[in-house]
This record gives sequence, structure tokens and C-alpha cells, in this order.
Amino acid sequence: MRELKFRARGVDGKWWIGELNPAKGNVNLAWFFSNLYADALLPKTLGEYTGLKDKNGTEIYEGDLLQSNPDSGGRIRQVIHDEYTGGYRFNTGADITRAPNWEVIGNIFENGDLLE
Repeated sequence: MRELKFRARGVDGKWWIGELNPAKGNVNLAWFFSNLYADALLPKTLGEYTGLKDKNGTEIYEGDLLQSNPDSGGRIRQVIHDEYTGGYRFNTGADITRAPNWEVIGNIFENGDLLE
């Protein structure tokens, strides 16, 4: 079973992680979700951890932008939630389980222009 974590950007511009184990230095899920709806966090930036990491070991969240070969200008794809399967995929429909060969280069909220 994958680790249950969420990420959202605060009104202060900082990214916050909510998880079931606050001993890791992150806030717990109850605080996270209560503040998400209390305007301390921006709901539109909410993304769930996919349970996957990129080729550098960076955690991959819903809304992240991944690039296939950053050094040579490879393809850029957005990670989205697949409502049909309950899992995650790229915005092109491609299987995200191949993401370990990709690199997180940003997210749709701060770097959306990279998809254009």
C-alpha cells in the first residue's frame, strides 16, 4: 500500500505536505485538510502523492510536470488523476508507472507555461 500524503501551496507561497506520520516533520492530515478549507492553503493546488518517485528519487504528486530527457529537451507531461481507475496517468493518457525514467521539472501551478 502506498503512503498517503497530499501537497498544497499555502497562501504564503510555501508548499505544505500533509501525511499520516507528522513525526517526519510534516503536518498531519487533520491539520492539513482543516487549513485547506480555512483559506490557509489554496484548494486548487491540492495534489495527492502517487506513490512513485522520479529518476532522482523525487516524490511525484498529482499536478507535477515530468520531462522524459531534460538534458535534450524531451517531452513534458502532466500527472493527472484518472477518475476511471482511481490511479494516476500522464495527461496524454500514457501509463505513469514508467515515470521512474522521467524527471520532475515543476508543477502545473507554477510552471504551466512549460506545457505550451
